[in-house]
Amino acid sequence: MNLVAKEFIAVQPCENERFNPHQRPGCLILSEFTGASSELFDALIVNPHDTRGVAEAIEKALTMDPKEKYLVNKQMRERVRTQDADFWAKNFLNELQKRTVSFDKCRKLPVNDLIPRFNLGSEGKKVLFLDYDGTLVPIMASPELAVPTKRLVNVLQALSNRPDLDIVVVSGRRADFLDKHLGPLATTEKANNVWLVAEHGYKIKAPGGEWTALTTHLNLDWKEEIKKVLQIYVQDTPGSFIEDKYSSLVWHYRKSDLELGLQRAADLVGQLSEFVHNLPVEIHHGKKIVEIRSIEIGKGRIVEKFLHETDYKWAICVGDDTTDENMFKVSANNLVKVKVGSGETNATFRCTGPDNVLEFLEKIAT
Repeated sequence: MNLVAKEFIAVQPCENERFNPHQRPGCLILSEFTGASSELFDALIVNPHDTRGVAEAIEKALTMDPKEKYLVNKQMRERVRTQDADFWAKNFLNELQKRTVSFDKCRKLPVNDLIPRFNLGSEGKKVLFLDYDGTLVPIMASPELAVPTKRLVNVLQALSNRPDLDIVVVSGRRADFLDKHLGPLATTEKANNVWLVAEHGYKIKAPGGEWTALTTHLNLDWKEEIKKVLQIYVQDTPGSFIEDKYSSLVWHYRKSDLELGLQRAADLVGQLSEFVHNLPVEIHHGKKIVEIRSIEIGKGRIVEKFLHETDYKWAICVGDDTTDENMFKVSANNLVKVKVGSGETNATFRCTGPDNVLEFLEKIAT
């Protein structure tokens, strides 16, 4: 499609400096989703899902003055003529040469060094702060499919028998999801050390207790207006959807075309940044999501709360997403910070994926 548009422009009658009234130049209409639209931006750019907008563009093309068509095509034809394959190849190689090797400041997770600190026989009380999606379970196309595996349940059950260890699952999930899939671990007679945290710290459930809100006076007046913006992006991005939590809104594009989703997400973040600058919210562009959350909530506050209220000998927090950076920014000498997967981070150590996390948990559970 991109080459067809360029070929159309290449054969347009605009060789001469002056417009010939006997010529009949064409008019290019391009979808904004095509790659060529970023180069042939003088064309009539449309959203193909907007039927009214497409109809108006066709009408404009049919009624446009031939001289105007000629001048527009001439500009695009010059761009097509000069920015050929040689141009793009040289440009790519020049950019490649400018790149410098960037070294990852994170070290590989030193499992063998950490195991003695968290073993049952080691001195003092310990705590694990564990993110859920992307850390304990892989990221799935649909959030409801990311349920705990038998392996995960077994290792958490084994850890829950440890009298010297607290386990805090710090998730962005809703309370009802955590209750359904991890609730039994926190309500059994023996398990008195499994804490569940929902919506990045809005609600917390102590072992054997009930869900309680950590912030009682939360300002959520912004939700309805922002939801209207998100609904526009759902309409324009096939496969995307909105997840409505109590303290936040999440726009998911896991099921959308990757390139389109990334483009739409960048547009959304830009638009919301202007829209919410006076509102008590934070915007996070995570793994195929854009989340708008109350500024009064954050995983880092959960970590600080536990470290302040209990004298832990060692603590470790593990997460994979931008929301987990809130935990990694907490300053404590006894806190080990582990980033799961790639990307910039404030963590000290890094591991590849959920399988590596489970391997580490299995080793300290035995």
